[in-house]
Amino acid sequence: MSIDADEIDKFSRQKQDWWDRDGSWKALHKINDARLEYICKAMPSKECSVLDIGCGGGLISEPLAKSGAKVTGIDASKEVIAAAKKHAKKLPIHYECISLEQFAKKTRAKYDVILLMDVLEHTSDVSSLLSDINRLLKQDGIVIMSTLNRTMHSLVFGVICAEHILNWVPKGMHDWNKFIQPFELQSLLDKSGFKISDISGISCNLVCSCFLLTPHNLKINYILTAEKKNGKLKMEN
Repeated sequence: MSIDADEIDKFSRQKQDWWDRDGSWKALHKINDARLEYICKAMPSKECSVLDIGCGGGLISEPLAKSGAKVTGIDASKEVIAAAKKHAKKLPIHYECISLEQFAKKTRAKYDVILLMDVLEHTSDVSSLLSDINRLLKQDGIVIMSTLNRTMHSLVFGVICAEHILNWVPKGMHDWNKFIQPFELQSLLDKSGFKISDISGISCNLVCSCFLLTPHNLKINYILTAEKKNGKLKMEN
C-alpha cells in the first residue's frame, strides 16, 4: 500500500486554504506557474485525458480543464476533494475521493497523461504506486511527476526556509528523509517499466519571489516526464 494516513491528515487539515494565494499553500501557487509551463509543453495535446493523482484542491486540474483537457482528479482526503469540487463549480472535472490503489482496481479507463505533483515525497511505497500508474497509462502515454531532491539545499530551503521562515508551506508538511534523489527515482521507474525522457529543475528566485524552470539545477525541486519503455512518446512543440 502506498497510501499513508498521517500524510493524508496533513493535507486534510488545510482544506479551507487551498485557493488563498497568501495562505498556507503560498509556495504551491508560486511553483505552479513553472509546473504548468512544463506540463503543457509535454502534453500530447490540449484535449488529452489527464489523471491528476493527489490532486489536492485542484490547483493543477482546473487550469488544464480550462485549456480543454479531460481531467480526472483523485485524492484520498474527503475534505480536500470537497474543497476541490466546491471551487471547480461547473468545470467538467471528475473529482473522486479514493486511493490510487482502489482507483486502479475499479477503473477500466486509461489515460494519455498521469500527473503526480508533490506526491512521491508523501508516499510510503513508491514502487507500488508506479505499478498502479503503469496499468492506468496508455501505451503511448506519459507520466509527469514533480518532487523534491534529498540534498542539503532542499533541507535548508525546501524545509527550514519554506516552512519555518517564509511560511510558504504549512509547518511539518515535509519529511526530508522521504525526499527522492533523481537517480533513485530513475531506478524505481526503470524497474516499473518506465524510462525518463526529460527532466528539469525548478528553482526559486527570491528577488522576484517566483519559481523558474532550470534544466541544469536539480538541487531542490525537479520535474520529469517518463514514458513506458515500449511506448512511443508524442511531444507537442
